[in-house]
Amino acid sequence: MLPLLAVGGLITVVGYTGHPGGKKEVEQVLEYVSTLDQTRFCVVRVEFLNQANEPPQLIAIEKLRGDAIEGKAALRHSGDGLEPEN
Repeated sequence: MLPLLAVGGLITVVGYTGHPGGKKEVEQVLEYVSTLDQTRFCVVRVEFLNQANEPPQLIAIEKLRGDAIEGKAALRHSGDGLEPEN
């Protein structure tokens, strides 16, 4: 999915840790996004600090720059839509 994301594009993931298996799911997502190249992606996590009962966490991934994907040029977002990245 990340190779298809336009430069400047954003993916958000909401992790619910309050259900069976939820903590493990969030841990796996965090483990994966922590390995993303910081020159290509910006990853943030937002957590509630004063909420009880294991509130959800927000993980956001922004694509900063792209590379060619399977012979096709990566796309970037402009005011007029998606354009080939130079």
